[in-house]
Amino acid sequence: MESTFEVTKEERASFLKNFARSREWRKIRESILVRLTAPYWMMDEDGNYLSEVKQNRSYCQMIKETMLGAKNCQDQLTKGLEQMKEKRGPIITRCRAGIMGFISPLILEDIIIGVIGGCQIIDSGTSLDVYRNAAVEFGLDDNKFISCLHEQEAISWSLLEVEVHLIHLLAQSSIEIVIQKGIVNERDILLNNLVRFYRSLEERRDLFLRAEPEELYQLIVQIISKSINCEVCSLMLVDPRTNLLNIQAAVGLPPEVVRRTSVKIGEGVSGWVAVHGKPLLVKDITQDPRFRPASTDRYYTNSLISTPIKIDQKTIGVLNANNEASRRIFNEGDLRLLGIIAEHAAVTIEGIKGYEKKKHEEWIATHTLEERQEALRLQAERMKAEMERRIEEEAEEKERLKRETERLTLEVSRIEELRKTAEQLQHEALSAKEAAEKERLKIEAARLQVEAEDLEHRKETESLRQQVENLRSEVKHLKSEESNLKKQLREAEELLVHAEQAGALEEETKDLRRQIALMKEEEERLRTQIAEVERLRARAEEAERLRAQTRELTTLYELSKEIISIPEPKEIPPWTLEKIQPLLNCDISAYILLEGDGLVSEIKPFRPVSEEFIDEFKSQMIENSKSLLSKAKKPIKLDFEIKSEEMIIKGGSFERPRISYTSFIDRDSPTGILYVGHQPKNGDEELIRRVLPIVGVHVSTAIEKLRIYLETKDLVDRDELTGLYNFRYFGRRFMEEFKLSVRNRRYFALLMIDFDYLKKFNDTFGHEEGNRLIKAIAGIIKLNIRDVDILARFGGDEFVAILPETSGAQAKEVAERILEALRSYEHIIEGKPYKITASIGLSSYPELMTKTAKDFFMRTDEALYQAKGRGRNQVYVYGSK
Repeated sequence: MESTFEVTKEERASFLKNFARSREWRKIRESILVRLTAPYWMMDEDGNYLSEVKQNRSYCQMIKETMLGAKNCQDQLTKGLEQMKEKRGPIITRCRAGIMGFISPLILEDIIIGVIGGCQIIDSGTSLDVYRNAAVEFGLDDNKFISCLHEQEAISWSLLEVEVHLIHLLAQSSIEIVIQKGIVNERDILLNNLVRFYRSLEERRDLFLRAEPEELYQLIVQIISKSINCEVCSLMLVDPRTNLLNIQAAVGLPPEVVRRTSVKIGEGVSGWVAVHGKPLLVKDITQDPRFRPASTDRYYTNSLISTPIKIDQKTIGVLNANNEASRRIFNEGDLRLLGIIAEHAAVTIEGIKGYEKKKHEEWIATHTLEERQEALRLQAERMKAEMERRIEEEAEEKERLKRETERLTLEVSRIEELRKTAEQLQHEALSAKEAAEKERLKIEAARLQVEAEDLEHRKETESLRQQVENLRSEVKHLKSEESNLKKQLREAEELLVHAEQAGALEEETKDLRRQIALMKEEEERLRTQIAEVERLRARAEEAERLRAQTRELTTLYELSKEIISIPEPKEIPPWTLEKIQPLLNCDISAYILLEGDGLVSEIKPFRPVSEEFIDEFKSQMIENSKSLLSKAKKPIKLDFEIKSEEMIIKGGSFERPRISYTSFIDRDSPTGILYVGHQPKNGDEELIRRVLPIVGVHVSTAIEKLRIYLETKDLVDRDELTGLYNFRYFGRRFMEEFKLSVRNRRYFALLMIDFDYLKKFNDTFGHEEGNRLIKAIAGIIKLNIRDVDILARFGGDEFVAILPETSGAQAKEVAERILEALRSYEHIIEGKPYKITASIGLSSYPELMTKTAKDFFMRTDEALYQAKGRGRNQVYVYGSK
């Protein structure tokens, strides 16, 4: 017999997990604890711990709390594992602190499938000085360290080697015991299957004697299904005219699949068996190149057995079996049983051929030549009509397949486009997030630099303003002096004229002229000083204008970079208004946002305002929002939510607010409005008119991109038929909820729901009606769980529900409520009611405590199959007795 694989890595991992739960491993643990009193562990070949004692001895805890000690411990383990792999046997290790440990391999079929080990063992042959020096090296209190060592028993190196060798032998013998138990279990399964086969054969013996060939073939596959406990099996016979294998009878396959399936000799698993005439066991069909990938969706266990049907050493057909009902992988025992059935089938088919030959000879002997010719003519006409019917059916089938292929091609293209869009958006979101973080750091650095520069500018501006004020006072004083000097100059000139006219006081005239010249020089100096003061004032005003522009540009830059990190569209408008308030210096802000079929609106005062101010602001908002509300799908009443109500003052003076607003759009359609308002004494209207439209563009872009991303993400995470979450989304949320519940020690439950006999329903009423039933069932489940619960479609007729913060008892009530709702539901088909039932598997935390979310899921899956195996239409809680 041929087997496709040796022991695979997955099988080794499964065996090691079973070994870690076995009684033999418990004996090894007891041996380590009793004989060595050492903490122990078991690790698989990937380095994952399957069993361990995490509590450290006090002296090792002291070492591991230091950075050097923790690194030394990890390095020692890595080095020890490498030495063990080279030796392929147990080894003794010693760390820098002089403390011993051991590592021993677990070997299965000459492959190291895992290791066991122990550590923190004190060597009786090592002096205390060595341990004291190690404590000093690690920076520990050497007296306390030595005191901790005295609390533990010591063992010599040579005695430890003997003990570890015995533990290694015990481990290997335990592995052999577990293997032998598995072999005995497989033999028990084979024996039970043989009993079921011969019992089924005996029950149908009368049918074998009087049934037609088609009925006999169907009896054979029914016996296979019952004997091997498989859900899919088929009998294929070779057509010598076409050299094709055709399905003659099957269990678990739709009629259209049976009718149109033909396999060339030599192709696929069945074709390979037919050519070589040998039985075949395939443990994983996804890894076997002989299996056709297009068919693998029906075989969820990935395990297949196939055996030839032979008459006189010639292969005339093939028997196939898939999907063992308990989802166990087929083994050599199953293949041997299928071979026994194939021998009985060969005898039956040979008897059918002999009976038909004898019957034909008797018919020839009892009919005349004319009767035989007439019968042949009628048979030829029937064959011709049958051939024409088959050709017509094949043409219809080809046309149907062509239409289906075109539809699937379009569907695949659409899904691929959605997948690419989702991947692109995810990549863009990740890149944007990384870029946003870098930009945020850059912005933060730039902001700090700008603040520093602003501080310098403010200091310089204040200094310049003080200088300007001083210079203005000085200019005023100098202008006053200039006016006095001009007046004195005119008086002096008049005196000079009078003096010249009088012809006297010549010396006094010269002095006056010198004074006039000095006064003109002083006047020129004053003019120069005035010009310098005007230049300094202009410079100070330019610095103030540049500082305001820098602040404006910095705010807009920060807005454009940070707005893309906001997760929800409805959070963007309030965040934006908070961001721009310090720049615009407004007294109040508000927004209106169309979100789905509803409307979100909010008003927030930043400074104390009167009630009359708020009412006037509302009335102007309502007037300006009429065009936006007209775009809504249904009439919406504008109802404002007011934040910071403590800012509203009753009574007081009232000034009419000055309101400014800008609209923002989503894919060319208005979707909201931003408002800012201020009292006449506050706010810079020119700045608001300049900045607010730019802010509206940023908000429009951010909301549009975010909504497109969320819509695409929703398409990727939703099941197309039911609108529920798909298995990809469920897997991600299940991991999150499981970790959250374990970390916070809170209740958590998982339901796995499978509908009874849905396959039979599809075979009877068709897949379109089955899809309609699945949608109805999904709606019933959703009505019976909370909004916070997560419901997903797991497969064709399976659903899973995550129930956060729900105890096992509460989850059982939910499951029973769902079952009762399904039992009460009547699905109408062609005017007639059809009753449905379901089986539910349930696991809850902390009643079930597993190391991983995967183990928790597998336990729930086991609970589901317990519910199905116990008669269906019930809830089974994992661990129930």
